[in-house]
Amino acid sequence: NALRQKQQEQGLDTRVLACSDSRVHGLIPTTQSIGVDDIYGKGLDHSSVRNHTYTKLAHVAKVLAYAKNNPDALLHIHDDYLLPFLPLVVNPSLLTVHSDYGTFWHTEQHPEIMSFGNLIAISQSHRRELEAHELRVKEVVYNGLEPSVFPFVNEKEDYLFSLSAITPHKGQHLALEAARSAGKSLI
Repeated sequence: NALRQKQQEQGLDTRVLACSDSRVHGLIPTTQSIGVDDIYGKGLDHSSVRNHTYTKLAHVAKVLAYAKNNPDALLHIHDDYLLPFLPLVVNPSLLTVHSDYGTFWHTEQHPEIMSFGNLIAISQSHRRELEAHELRVKEVVYNGLEPSVFPFVNEKEDYLFSLSAITPHKGQHLALEAARSAGKSLI
C-alpha cells in the first residue's frame, strides 16, 4: 500500500490484480485465494489438485484479459504462473521472481523461458542463482520495508532479529544456530 501511495503521489495510475482476499488499496480481484502449497501440497487427491490448478489458471486468464483491454498498461508481475503466457502479451512487462530456482520454472525442462529478459531478482545472491541457470536478470530490486514500521530507538532490546520466509532455502536454521551460539533470543 505504501508503494502504491508513492506511485500515485508521482502521478502514476496503478492497479493491483490479485486474489480476492488480498488486503491492498485499489484491488481488482481475480479469483479466490490460492497458493502453491494449496496446489502441490502433500496428500491432496487428484480432484483437489485439479480444482486448485483451475483457480490459478482463472487468475492468469483474468490478468491476460486485463492486459488485452489495457494495452498501454505496464505489467509488473509477481506470479510466475504468468511467465509462459507473456509472449502472448503486447504490454511492456517485467516479472519479479520471489522463489528460489528450485521452485521456479527449470530451464532444463522449459528452455523457452531463457529468452525472457525482464526478470527481476530480489537480491544479488538470488540474481547469481538465476543467472547460473542461464536466466536473464534485468535488475535487482530488494523487497521494501516501510521505515515507519521500524522506528529507530537509541535503547535497544537485547535480541537478534531475522525477517524472512520460514523455508529451508532462506537459512532460518542458521539464524537459530547463531542465536544459540550467542546466547540470545531470536525473533
